[in-house]
Amino acid sequence: MRGSNDGANWACDSAVNHSRRTESNNRLHNQLQGVEGPLLVSDPGHINEVSRWFIQTMQEKGESFNHGFNGETQRGVGFYQFMNRSAKRNSAAYAYIEPFEKDPKMTVQLHCRVQKINIQNARVSNMTYQDKNCSVKTAYFAL
Repeated sequence: MRGSNDGANWACDSAVNHSRRTESNNRLHNQLQGVEGPLLVSDPGHINEVSRWFIQTMQEKGESFNHGFNGETQRGVGFYQFMNRSAKRNSAAYAYIEPFEKDPKMTVQLHCRVQKINIQNARVSNMTYQDKNCSVKTAYFAL
């Protein structure tokens, strides 16, 4: 499926490949989970006994164990993975913005509403937004 002549490819395979490239999973590495991206996905550092008993009980009731809920099937019982690593919460902001937080070419503004994103040669060239004071502004990006 394509957007309005913007060259973006939002077909399922393309979206899955993009998602896979963003993930760094500490356990799962397959056609859906990646290991080289900036989003750090890990198993919980501690699993309490009540959680283990719940999993065992559900398996005794016929549910299969699921090693990864973002895989081929979501049905089953298992332990969720989280976006964290070494007891530190991970997020898109941490993965994509924090590495550039001291870069003088980047400005982060909160409480803004994007009104229009302009794409040129399959890349964002500029965007129009309304800042927290309701002023309309344009941000330009190097192509």
